[in-house]
Amino acid sequence: MKQGQRPLTLVDYQRIFQVAHGIIVELGKNKAKSCVFFSMVGAFILKKYHGIQARPVAGSAYFKLDESDVVLAVADPTKNFESSSLDGGFHCWVETDRWCIDFTAPLFPEMMQDAGSTSKCDRKMFQKSVASMAESPYALERAGDYFLDVDVELTRELMRLNVERNDVLDLINVASTWYRKAPMAMAREMSIMNDLGQVSKLSLDAPAIVGVW
Repeated sequence: MKQGQRPLTLVDYQRIFQVAHGIIVELGKNKAKSCVFFSMVGAFILKKYHGIQARPVAGSAYFKLDESDVVLAVADPTKNFESSSLDGGFHCWVETDRWCIDFTAPLFPEMMQDAGSTSKCDRKMFQKSVASMAESPYALERAGDYFLDVDVELTRELMRLNVERNDVLDLINVASTWYRKAPMAMAREMSIMNDLGQVSKLSLDAPAIVGVW
């Protein structure tokens, strides 16, 4: 990968988002609050198919999504920062040596809605260099500005809890099996069977990404 080149093309980013989205929707989970699963899938696929060392990390996240004064903040609500904050107190994303990648970024509109905000934003890919990150949550000036604060202990505990769950590991493997790196063809649907012999059909019905942050 060349210096300054994004780890993923828009097509491959969309594909990773699609497979994770297809699984979460079939499970009936709130996709806007499934950042850990999206990040674990994304990091696994980055390593397996793209040869990029990537890791899911968790902590506080702040995103400037438009030119208004509203900032999407997924953080400890006790912190003194005026924003549209979600319950849960943390966000999860993927980091490489020089890049921050958020595979739930196309769901920012749903996150804003969950936070009670009426602000609108487009569905875009989020791949930003670490060097471009703002110095603090208070320094977000333009749409696309961001600040991420990793909580090492929280990350370690979240990964431990999820890695210990066979169902989570199985679903990450399903996503990896389903995914194909562009320009290879990728199936629009995939069937999986649980331990009880029940078959579920997964579909690539995720909303389209229209741009890049």
